[in-house]
Amino acid sequence: GRCDVIERVVLLRCRDRSPSGVAEVAQAVLHLLRSRPEVAAASVARPADEATGAAWDLRVTVRLADEAALAGYAADEIHTRFVATWLAPRIAAREAWTFHADP
Repeated sequence: GRCDVIERVVLLRCRDRSPSGVAEVAQAVLHLLRSRPEVAAASVARPADEATGAAWDLRVTVRLADEAALAGYAADEIHTRFVATWLAPRIAAREAWTFHADP
């Protein structure tokens, strides 16, 4: 049957697109995600070609055990406060999608 593992993929374009600005966002996002109990794994990736780099600075991938973990993650007060107060002012554009993933 269909697997329960969920992956949330978020693309971010930073306001400060310098290497240090992007690194600061990547480090803070990973630190926050890895501290949340619902998150099974988290990673960030940087663009590998010019076209991607023109549009985006980071791809954040969040792996969650199942839909219940996703719901808990989405409602998590520390996560939502971090996004609203720390991340949002530093982000110029954001796209996010949620997928069923191979376990």
